Order: sequence, then structure tokens, then C-alpha cells
Amino acid sequence: MQMDDPGAPQTVQINTECAFEHILSVRGDLSDGGWEAGLEFVSQKVQSKSGPLPLVNYDSAGPPTLDKGMANAATMRKMIGKRLDYQIGANGKVRRNIDLTNFVSRIGRTDEHIMEGWITAQALLQYCDLAHDLPDNPVKTGDHWPIRTIYPIGAYGMIEMQAEYTFKGFEQHDGRDCVRLEYSGKTAATPLKWVSGIFIGFDAGDVSGVEWFDVRHGMLVEKLMTYQIAGRIYTRGREAHCAFQQTVDMRIENLTVSKELMPPANWLRGLALLFVDGVVWLFLR
Repeated sequence: MQMDDPGAPQTVQINTECAFEHILSVRGDLSDGGWEAGLEFVSQKVQSKSGPLPLVNYDSAGPPTLDKGMANAATMRKMIGKRLDYQIGANGKVRRNIDLTNFVSRIGRTDEHIMEGWITAQALLQYCDLAHDLPDNPVKTGDHWPIRTIYPIGAYGMIEMQAEYTFKGFEQHDGRDCVRLEYSGKTAATPLKWVSGIFIGFDAGDVSGVEWFDVRHGMLVEKLMTYQIAGRIYTRGREAHCAFQQTVDMRIENLTVSKELMPPANWLRGLALLFVDGVVWLFLR
């Protein structure tokens, strides 16, 4: 984030890096063709700097005594080893979060104002809903379809995105046979929100990205997204302007297929690839 304050001698630039590791698991079948699934929190790292000055240094693998500037570190640590249960529909899309209330109660969060935007159904299920951006109808190479979704941006709340996806074709990605999907669009403006002693709001911005869908296993294996938005900050009777850019890279690092729960190459059971007159059609049934 880059911030211009008329009262400050120079522009302030803050760089933040986050790395969260999870285990996604299919725990059983449902009678309607869906699955019981779980998301386990394995590790978390957050580092933030203003130029060379460190602001935040948090690593769940290290001792709490080394945490710096992470007001919600205690609550974040309580998430490690916990599992959030949810359901996947027969079309491969998350349809219901089972135990968000119980999950929050197991964490015992006390800093709710700090964790707002971090522990919500929308924020947590972004790691689970791997089929959200896929079309509901057959498409072929070169086809487009619209997507509207809401992404969490931590303590700043939620941001709405409307984009157009394009089925670009097939390619090798990390040793996998994948479908490549590209998208671009806009993010909506957000109202002013009180966050840690300041009011902050964002203007409409731009978003773009690439996704890779593993054909053999029938699942999204990586999603790369970048969005850029400008914002306004009000504090102590002064107004400052900020430019916010975030790059998100979500990927499946290791994939283990259990034959007891699902047949190989059919993780979502909804993927269909049809070869008709030399054209490849991709859709979820």
C-alpha cells in the first residue's frame, strides 16, 4: 500500500506478505452426490514493512515472544490445527458452511474488532470454494462468461469483484495437464470503515488474473489474482490518499487421491470434457 499524506514530507509505502498453509480433505460422501469436506489450518506467516522499517513479523511456527506488531496474533495461533467442516455440492461448489459458529467458539476469539473480516464465512471459504469461478453451462475455447464474487481484504472488510472469464485453452502447468482461464474486470467502491483508529474507504479499481484447472483430477490447482484500487484515509481531521495493490496466489501444492472416497481423476465428479467436431467443451454438470 502506498499512502500520500499532505502533512507528511514524503510518500509512505507499506509492503505486506502473507503465507497461509491449509489442508483440504474430502471426509465422506453425501446421499445427493456431494461431499463432506474439511479445511485444516497448518501454518501462517505475516510480514509487513514500511521501507526498511519492520512493522509486523508473525510466524505461527515460531514462539509468541517473537511476534511483533500483530495485534491478532493470539487468535491467529489458536486457529492452527483446527478444522472447519463444510459441504461441497455435486457440482463441485461449496454450498454450506457447517460449523462457523463452533469454529469461532473453539478459537475463543476476544479481539473481535481486530478479527472482523478475517474470520467470516466469506473469508474462510475462499480457500475451499475451488470451483466458484467455473461456468454453469458448456463452454469451448475462446468463450467468455461473467463472474461476480466478494473477496475479503482483512480488517478492511470485503470488496466486490465483477469480471469476465475466458477459456484460453490447454497447457502444461507445474507438470499437470491444465485448462487455462484468464479474467479481468472491476472492483466496486467501498464505504468508509473505521479500522484501528482511522476511517478508510476504497474507490473502484481493476482486477485481473489467471487460473489453471487440472484436467486429470478435475479441480482448480492454482489461482493468481492482482487487483489495484485507490483509497481515502481520514485521521485526526486530515485526509490522505492511498494506492492499494494486492497479489494473491492460491495453489494446491500436494494432491493425494483416496480411492476409498473418490475415483481417480474425478475429484469434483462434475467435470466433463467433451470432444465434438474437434472442439473441447468444459463444464460442470
